[in-house]
Amino acid sequence: MKLQFMFRALPLVVTLATNPAFAQDYDTLIAQAVVERNAGNLHVAEDILRRAYELPPNKAEVSYLLGMVLAYQGLYTDALTLIDTALLSAPNDADLQLARVRILELRAVPLIGSPDADQFVTTGFSRNTIDQAEFAEWNDRNVEYRVIRKDGGQNYIRGEHNHRFSLHDTMIEGGMTLGAGSRLPLQVALGVTPEADFMPEYFARIETSKTLAESRDTYGTVAAYGSYQHSSFANGRTDRLMMGLEYYLPGVDAWLTPALGMVRDQDDESTVAWMLGAHWQVNGRARVGLYLSDGPATENLITVDTRAWAAYWQLDLSARWRLFLAYSSSERIDSYTRDAADMTLRYSF
Repeated sequence: MKLQFMFRALPLVVTLATNPAFAQDYDTLIAQAVVERNAGNLHVAEDILRRAYELPPNKAEVSYLLGMVLAYQGLYTDALTLIDTALLSAPNDADLQLARVRILELRAVPLIGSPDADQFVTTGFSRNTIDQAEFAEWNDRNVEYRVIRKDGGQNYIRGEHNHRFSLHDTMIEGGMTLGAGSRLPLQVALGVTPEADFMPEYFARIETSKTLAESRDTYGTVAAYGSYQHSSFANGRTDRLMMGLEYYLPGVDAWLTPALGMVRDQDDESTVAWMLGAHWQVNGRARVGLYLSDGPATENLITVDTRAWAAYWQLDLSARWRLFLAYSSSERIDSYTRDAADMTLRYSF
């Protein structure tokens, strides 16, 4: 991958050597690259930063900027190679350390795979056990196809078939990214369940995220996200609004995801909900995490306050295959407790 990075930069080096007028001073190039990056013009920013990379003043600064621009385009191996090379010369540089954490997270999220892959097929199974005999039979299955567009946005379609207490519901949902590469991209999704018994007849969701501070000090990287979902059930409608943060701890491959929101149930009663997640990228292949939450949750047409926890383990079996295992427990107040074991397998190509 180092050779690939060098060859990608070679044409710009030749241009600088044969056309001195094309070369500009380091500070001007950095300023131009930041403007283009903030405008969402990642390819332009990359070309400018590669020119700045050949100049001597500050290898750590340009490596950080170029590494993040490469990562935002899905070139995670190139980005990590660049950052790791820079860390050999500046092992205590806070910007480089935090950039590495952010790149690992971008590479680790389930929706994104290897730089060579832009299509993903995922299949999953969930086995649920309830502490009441009448709910004992409960199995959920799903399959999903997702594609990463050239602009970095995503389109997906998903089918979910759930079998609960002798009833069967099948939901079809799809979604896409709007404004990929912009300062505030949106992810929209819509799901429909024909002849729904216990799942939503339909739902509509919109999500967005924005980086607030990235590798600029020793306090870590902070990104904000928000989501709103409206769901219609056979017995009424619910609304869920959540706002949260992604906080990447400085110097380690770990991050926290606290969130706070409001849920309005079928009786138009509004209740506060919260969630806290902790994640650790153990190495380049393995990731573990833990979630805690408390708030109203709708299951089988009934919305009640639910306290839950979940733990997961994600492992890249190869460049193409990823395994995801999870175990969760949900205590529905004055109702029942549900334990679930989940397994998901993803193939990228």
